[in-house]
Amino acid sequence: MTQDLLQLISAEMKNFSKGQKRIGSFILEHYDKAAFMTAAKLGETVGVSESTVVRFAAELGFEGYPQLQKSLQDIIRNRLTTVQRMEIIDEQLSGGVDVLHRVMSSDADKIRRTQEEIPGEEAFPAYLESVIAAFYERAGKVRLRNGKIASVTIGGTVSPAGGNFEEPVTQATLKVVGAFHGLSRERSDARKYPSIHPIDSWSKYQGVVDMDRVEQARSIL
Repeated sequence: MTQDLLQLISAEMKNFSKGQKRIGSFILEHYDKAAFMTAAKLGETVGVSESTVVRFAAELGFEGYPQLQKSLQDIIRNRLTTVQRMEIIDEQLSGGVDVLHRVMSSDADKIRRTQEEIPGEEAFPAYLESVIAAFYERAGKVRLRNGKIASVTIGGTVSPAGGNFEEPVTQATLKVVGAFHGLSRERSDARKYPSIHPIDSWSKYQGVVDMDRVEQARSIL
């Protein structure tokens, strides 16, 4: 995967979405910079969301963005000759104050990577949000083997202990999904079905039912 990554991106450009093409073009032209960018920073640089960057990595067959990032770093490590490395070192040393900045940036990056491996809130890994985003970002349009376009819809179920919507898995899920149906224990106990809480629930999708009928249904409820 490492050796053929740039070739793979180039070959798949015609199948990428508009946002993914921006990411692919930037990586092909500046893979040395992209290799050390976070998913959020790369998305900000090319003008797409962090979740689009995560989906781009999954589209290429990676488990997540960190694996794509490591593959790009391996390319840099393999392509740089000894002379090129010496030139880079010389350029850094001649940069005066910039040397301190580069050293501090390098140390900060190492600290960040270490923090990603340290359990976060309630013993969940720090990269929990990226893992959940990568799962849900697999939904969307897909190209079948016969050339036709279809869609994949993912409906996830999260059952937080004690109905606590503030716990990490629920919060990370809410950041990436397009709709949320929050079940209410009170409505269920009152035998109101479906027991979906009308206030806690929401959707980012535009409705397909005529608004006049929606208002009529609301008046009945």
